[in-house]
Amino acid sequence: MSYSTFLGNPPDRVANIRRKYQEEGYQEGLSAGKRRGFEEGYMLGGEEGVKLGRELGQIAGRLFQLLSQNPPENTARKISRTLQEILAVSFANQEDLEKEVRISRIRGAYKELSTILNVSMPKSVVSDKAKFDF
Repeated sequence: MSYSTFLGNPPDRVANIRRKYQEEGYQEGLSAGKRRGFEEGYMLGGEEGVKLGRELGQIAGRLFQLLSQNPPENTARKISRTLQEILAVSFANQEDLEKEVRISRIRGAYKELSTILNVSMPKSVVSDKAKFDF
């Protein structure tokens, strides 16, 4: 049995092995890149979610406090509507624009109520035109 019969054509065999490992390496690199991108996005999204959750929690807490002080009826209704909107927040299936609009409405209502009732706002409540990156 000759060498070429046993191994086939060595250059072709080497080329096939090279292609196989290149493809496997490419697929592994692609998978690793996807995992890393997902993990980084997940972490960034988590951080942004915590910040937003904290802000909405502060606003809700202050609104509950204001509501407990028996404000005028029209103010109490506005506080209740704003609280209902905060408690109904679910961003899982909303587009970014919807999120921005909803948060802007909540912030705007809280700012208006704070002005009417002469109370301070949490530092985390920024301009109602704020841009969100989530």
